[in-house]
Amino acid sequence: MDANLIDGEIKKLQNLINYKEYTQEALEKIAKVNIRVREFKSQPLFTNPEEQQLAEERFKSYLENHELESMSELDTLRSLVYNEIFETRIQKELNRIDEKKEYPPEKLTKQLTDIQNQKMELKVKLGIDNEEKVHDDLTGYQMLMKRGDKYIQAHRNEFTLWISYTCKKCGHKDCESYLIAKKVKDFDTMKHPWYAGRFLFNYEILKDVKEGKLTPENAWRYLCCASQGGDYKPAFQKEYCIDYINYCLENWNHIVSFLEVKNQ
Repeated sequence: MDANLIDGEIKKLQNLINYKEYTQEALEKIAKVNIRVREFKSQPLFTNPEEQQLAEERFKSYLENHELESMSELDTLRSLVYNEIFETRIQKELNRIDEKKEYPPEKLTKQLTDIQNQKMELKVKLGIDNEEKVHDDLTGYQMLMKRGDKYIQAHRNEFTLWISYTCKKCGHKDCESYLIAKKVKDFDTMKHPWYAGRFLFNYEILKDVKEGKLTPENAWRYLCCASQGGDYKPAFQKEYCIDYINYCLENWNHIVSFLEVKNQ
């Protein structure tokens, strides 16, 4: 939504007595709802004024009580509101038929069932279906997770990392995609310098140990210290780290094979 449009709506609200005590965050939320409702009114769903008025009230109520921001969510909400008002229309017609002591046509009852099913599906899609049960914190969390999964699937380009690699056998260069549950739209990817395949491995430090230029104890100090001068707590215990350094030296050729360097 255009920031200038929101700012303009907030200024209008601030000039009204009823909104003098509202926080900036609360005013922004109200401003967004007002703008969305005006957009909704500009493209009415119904020609009947009474039905359109009810649709606008439903649309506004959903926006006030649920976090619905994206265009996809708003389009789905329009469909939901349409289904709800159309359901009301069918129910009124069925009541009229019942008052005449007539049997409702099968086509009309099926239409009501279909519209109710569609309504429930749209609510689930928006993550606002409570299925007429009390939601505890866990249920609410599960609903958020479900909505998050759906968002990721709908915006895979924002959650996909492409990692390049070179085949060790034929030298062919290619890349693989990884879908992760964190937005990476504006991330830069680079190879971590302290890894060889799945091994934690600083090549230059361990090469100096292998050539006798550095003791395993000093290598441990370099590998596991924090940038806090002499007053730091090592990331790994000395005994464990030296054992791991020795393991790397014993398996040097295998581990180095994961790096694009010549064995030394």
